[in-house]
Amino acid sequence: MEKLMRGRVRHILITRVVLDYYQRIRRQPLAIYPPISVMSFATRCAVSRNGHVALGEIDQAIGQATRDGSLANMLVRFRQRRAADNHGSTVCIRH
Repeated sequence: MEKLMRGRVRHILITRVVLDYYQRIRRQPLAIYPPISVMSFATRCAVSRNGHVALGEIDQAIGQATRDGSLANMLVRFRQRRAADNHGSTVCIRH
């Protein structure tokens, strides 16, 4: 990402979460073409009817984690550990 920002490379492959993180922490977001999705996956969350947490509470927590960036941070850490297995959603961007 650093080489892309400095103009040393024109194309990179990067996870969407990492791209969003870099865009969020920069004072001025990097101008890029729209990302091209290479791979993506869906996730699901199951809630027990006998559980102590209601579905609405979980939805609210996930929404808050998405808005404040903590979900993205968790996914970055997860994907870094899984990088050797070549899992995760990836986008191709051009500067």
